[in-house]
Amino acid sequence: MGTVCTVCTIKPNTSDSQTEINKSFYRLQSSSILHDKGKKKRKTHLINDRNQEKGITEASTAIITAKTKSQEDIENILKALRGHFIFKNLDNESQLAIIDHVKHYAIGPKEVIFKQNDPGESFFCVAKGRLEVLCNGERSVIGPGTGFGELALLDDRPRTATIRTIEACSLWGVDRKTFNLSIKRLNEMNYSENKSFINSIKIFEPLTSNQKEMIISALVTQKWICGQTLIKEGDIGDLFYIIKEGYVICYENKVVKRQLEKGEYFGEQALLYNTPRTATVVAGSDLKVLSIGRETLMQILGEKFEYILYHNTQLIAIDKSTVLRSLSPLQVGSLLKCSSIKRFKAGEVIIKRGSCKSEKLVMILKGCVRGPVNDLTVHCCIGDKEVSNKDTSIYLIDYIAVTDTDVAEAIVSEFEAELGGEINQIAISNEVNSIISRIDIFRDLSQNSSQTLIKHLRINHFDDGDTIIKQESPGDNFYIIKSGIVKVYKNNIYIRDITKNDYFGERSILFNTQRSATIIATGPVYCWVLPKIAFDEIVDDEMKEFFIERIKIQDSKITLEDLTPIKAIGTGMFGNIILVKHKENNELYAIKSISRNKIQSLDIYDNLILERRIMLQLNNNMIIRLMRTFKDWNRIYFLMEYINGQDLFDVLINMQFVREESAKFYAACMVVIIEYLHDRNVVHRDLKPENIMIDNEGYPKLIDFGTAKIITGRTYTTLGTPHYMAPEIIIRNGYNSSVDLWSFGILMYEIIYGKVPFGSEDDDPKIIYEKILENKLDLRVSPYVGNIYKSFIQQLLSINPAARMGGSIEKLKSHPWFANFNWKRLGYKKLKPPFVPFIPPDISGNGLNKSLQEFIGEIEGSETVSNRRVSLVEPNDWDSEF
Repeated sequence: MGTVCTVCTIKPNTSDSQTEINKSFYRLQSSSILHDKGKKKRKTHLINDRNQEKGITEASTAIITAKTKSQEDIENILKALRGHFIFKNLDNESQLAIIDHVKHYAIGPKEVIFKQNDPGESFFCVAKGRLEVLCNGERSVIGPGTGFGELALLDDRPRTATIRTIEACSLWGVDRKTFNLSIKRLNEMNYSENKSFINSIKIFEPLTSNQKEMIISALVTQKWICGQTLIKEGDIGDLFYIIKEGYVICYENKVVKRQLEKGEYFGEQALLYNTPRTATVVAGSDLKVLSIGRETLMQILGEKFEYILYHNTQLIAIDKSTVLRSLSPLQVGSLLKCSSIKRFKAGEVIIKRGSCKSEKLVMILKGCVRGPVNDLTVHCCIGDKEVSNKDTSIYLIDYIAVTDTDVAEAIVSEFEAELGGEINQIAISNEVNSIISRIDIFRDLSQNSSQTLIKHLRINHFDDGDTIIKQESPGDNFYIIKSGIVKVYKNNIYIRDITKNDYFGERSILFNTQRSATIIATGPVYCWVLPKIAFDEIVDDEMKEFFIERIKIQDSKITLEDLTPIKAIGTGMFGNIILVKHKENNELYAIKSISRNKIQSLDIYDNLILERRIMLQLNNNMIIRLMRTFKDWNRIYFLMEYINGQDLFDVLINMQFVREESAKFYAACMVVIIEYLHDRNVVHRDLKPENIMIDNEGYPKLIDFGTAKIITGRTYTTLGTPHYMAPEIIIRNGYNSSVDLWSFGILMYEIIYGKVPFGSEDDDPKIIYEKILENKLDLRVSPYVGNIYKSFIQQLLSINPAARMGGSIEKLKSHPWFANFNWKRLGYKKLKPPFVPFIPPDISGNGLNKSLQEFIGEIEGSETVSNRRVSLVEPNDWDSEF
């Protein structure tokens, strides 16, 4: 949204040797985006199938029926479709299932199937008759067995030729919507079944839902013929199998021991221990299994599987402990590091009578322990309260293993030495530090104010539907959301959501007024609660100004009539972006307008509602801020902060080459942005340089949330910019937040190498998609002395979505490339950015003497609105929130 700049206030400083390495590298990149200043941005290449046309117009004169297909018909359709990269990635059963949806088209002579430059809708295969292909004055003829129009199964790009029948013809055809829906249903069915299998397997019980999701993503389907041997007794194995169809027979010393059927599994010892197979397993029928290897599990979970199981069990025990749950992730890591796994047979003593109660922590990982009052089971923690209370008394009885039992044991003195303090004091201060580090307003708290927080802060839990604050009630508490989502209602009208690490309740305390809105919990919610007396003590004049400014934004009385247009500064996915200023205070804003004609034509009602809801819940200094929305008879409007800067695409051109530390700075900023979004289940789905603004401080701000979605499971929409789209989006496999990590990997390759890794010279999405699926990542040449960054890019660009994060966002942050990186200073925006755009104030434009509506109307007058009207009537009250 900024203007192009050729001047910067900070020039990159490099050593002579590093400069020569960079210059010689970039001389090799003749096709580099950084050298080709005339290269087009990829903003307009965004693919979006969220809005499928409701009526199919191709071959409009044909008689369409669900005719039974002969074996020859099926083979011809298969042959034609197998050249399509989406189709050829499906197994044979899925291919046949899709062919069931292919319809028969009977059409007479000299009839048009489709015209050149019309949007594509369907794929066709000729069963009988001849057709002519007319393209820019040239003519060719096609006949039986020929497929045409396959690109329409990707998107609605214009047809490159006109196809017309020469004689009466018989065709097989399938439209894009039906094709995509068929694939979606197949993938949803497979995903649901695979998820049920994983959830039913005992050894996976301790895993988190996210870890289970990663395993589901990594499962490989295998087929075996009746009588084939899957594993042999005595062999070293590393694969675990789940039976999806059929059954197997297990032999030990050539003697049949058991039969396993659908839903059962074998080979689990291969995941836990690198031991020989204890049986031979043979397919008793034609068989389909799901498999996953030990190495794959280590890649996606970040550790050995056995360690993960115990690690997760310890984490649950820590979370259940009222003392230990307040430890930071780093401190929890220290506790795990100081813990040792001990195994006890039934009847053995785990804690001896006479030992000091505050000497050690014991967490039960497996089995059962008999205590003084009752039996203690998995996830119980022994000694935590005693450590917190500094209880130096002794145990009066032995703690004995009832069954074979595994425990994690940590000596308290060793753990506290690692922490550098006592557990109970550290736990309390962690609560305060957690707030201070995540919420801008508290980052500069004095020591005394921090102590006040420690003294007064408490945690409250609210169930789904609980009213936390009621409008018109007295205000006596300030709330910070630790986890969960709350909804804000004013006069019973929904306003917005507030999410993790955001806050509410300051208004009535500051102004000593009644509550201005009702706040209701959506699902379970945990809040830090600060009473009014402590709030008044902590909040100084500077903080009050910050709160009041935020309240002004929320209460903004700005109307469209208050805004004067200056000039058009960009286009979003669906609308125009105009630089405007307030008539009274000259404050600059960016306003995005979307015409109701376009909304109706593209049927994007739900998209705009979702975009508004997502943007209103985001409050991060590296993400563009939505001030408010408007509506009138002609348009919907989004009023946003104006970012005075350049997009990253232009910044990279101006920088010419990017030093490694500079690349690392941008990478770290993107990790912080992605972490913030994914914490709230928001997936952007279009990360690329054009959607990242570098502001006048040199820090990035993510913009354009027209493609964003809240995803808690999987989604199937084909959406994004081709060069940055993840493989699982392309093949319609279903995807989650990992697609943002893939786009991040493409972005980092582009920052470092000056071009995207797949299809950098191509504009045709089909060719780009094929190269992405080939995944031939070229990292042979390096612009830097070191090579550590390469493994970071390789991880992000893994074909396996589950492997991209390496187990967690903390694991991603601890990648060796980020060794010694100061994440805390980045959060405070204290790190010196590599490039600060110098953008002189420019409020000249051709709109200053016009109303905003008049100015936008002139821009829209030069646009072409789609002639595909998929929504003839606006849904009732769809814009009530605007």
